Amino acid sequence: MLRLGLQLTLHSGREALVRLLVTTAAVAVGVALLLGVLAEYHAFQAESNTPCWSCTVGSPVPSPLPARGELWNNSVDFYQGQTITRLDVAALGANAPVPPGISHLPAPGGYYASPALAALLRTVPADELGQRFPGHLIAAIGDAGLTGPDQLTIYVGYTPQTLTAVTSSLETSTKQGPVPGTQWVTHIATAPAAGCSRRSSATPSVSARSPCCSRCSC
Repeated sequence: MLRLGLQLTLHSGREALVRLLVTTAAVAVGVALLLGVLAEYHAFQAESNTPCWSCTVGSPVPSPLPARGELWNNSVDFYQGQTITRLDVAALGANAPVPPGISHLPAPGGYYASPALAALLRTVPADELGQRFPGHLIAAIGDAGLTGPDQLTIYVGYTPQTLTAVTSSLETSTKQGPVPGTQWVTHIATAPAAGCSRRSSATPSVSARSPCCSRCSC
């Protein structure tokens, strides 16, 4: 059938051949656009379901402390004009959620650092940077917790009792005033679809001083 149609077109003159070529090109462009839209949609769906610890906002810390979830303090620090994204965390129960990029929460006295920050800590004098982060390096944060190889990120482990009072000791190490208060978190949010102003249905509020989600277009 296709062969017969092609033969009829070729014998119908130049005008028919031009129409065939234009139609073929239009169909090809339409298919390419459709495939592009489907690819973008798939990427959007995958990104929207990606755990995003810096998009997560918890609740005020209950009293007494519950036996589930974890405490954390999400803040930023600076070194020679470079921004360091910091998460201080303390587990409250055996099934406390784990931020992306690591397999276990850091125990008190330990921390996970991004490869770029770990390299910086090895080369910079401790009194200039390393002393800001108590404990020792456990391992590097994996790609799932980072947006790129140059990102400076650290997860620092604390005891719950220490983390509930850690805000005052961190205020002097930042250049933007007090860091956000310690919060109670029971699960990690997923990356919002558009912008940091979008709230997760599981998070009751968004702190104005919380660092912008690294996967948002803020």
